[in-house]
Amino acid sequence: MSDHDFDFEPQPGIPAPLPEGEEILWQGKPDMWMLARDAFKIRWMTGIMLFVAAWRTALYWHEEGARVALPTAVLFLLMAAVVYGLMLLLAFAQARAAIYTITSARVILRIGAALQVTFTIPFTVIESMSLAKLGRKGFGTIALQNRSDMRLSYGVLGRMRAPGISACRRPPSAASPRPKRSPASSPRPRRRN
Repeated sequence: MSDHDFDFEPQPGIPAPLPEGEEILWQGKPDMWMLARDAFKIRWMTGIMLFVAAWRTALYWHEEGARVALPTAVLFLLMAAVVYGLMLLLAFAQARAAIYTITSARVILRIGAALQVTFTIPFTVIESMSLAKLGRKGFGTIALQNRSDMRLSYGVLGRMRAPGISACRRPPSAASPRPKRSPASSPRPRRRN
């Protein structure tokens, strides 16, 4: 991705200048390793591939012996390594392209590695926001609970969507670094009606 694609942005992740009185409270990017673990489920996929490799190797060992079982094990372990590498590559591309911004009036999500899309979600359609801390490194998931009449497409959000939510009402900023409060920011964004 070229840096020239977003030269029109007054600040990275902000598609247009902010209106008078609106300020950025927090801005961040997802961490590649947390995104791979939590959104792409890389541990599960690698575990499944290793299980299949062990299972096929055990079957061939029992039926054909070591002469056939060992090359089969190597082949399946190579496939597991390729799957792991591809998932890391996808997480890297998504993490590099995404920028999340919380202002005093809205949430701005710039997501997508191949086709970038910017969502601007005003606080008036957000019922609640929550931060789930995921570990000692200070990363967490910022989950937005939208009103029932405001839905975001699963196809567009892809892996930036909360896992296990079928109605697509909770687009999280997956694996975001711990928010650092600015002196002017309040502990919690206020809803404007």
